[in-house]
Amino acid sequence: MLLRASRQGVALAQVPITKVYESGNPSSHFRPLADSARIYAPLLAFVASSFSLASSMRTSGV
Repeated sequence: MLLRASRQGVALAQVPITKVYESGNPSSHFRPLADSARIYAPLLAFVASSFSLASSMRTSGV
């Protein structure tokens, strides 16, 4: 979503956030492999579609 917004000229800003952990749960439960795959899959799909779009534009003469 952020990549598409940026491409369409939508202004983006970084804002600080406060992390909140429930009592008795003092850390993150990030699973490096599984969660990274879930994060990168849409990004890689977006990149692949960008290459596909660029390729189709070249072949159509746009």
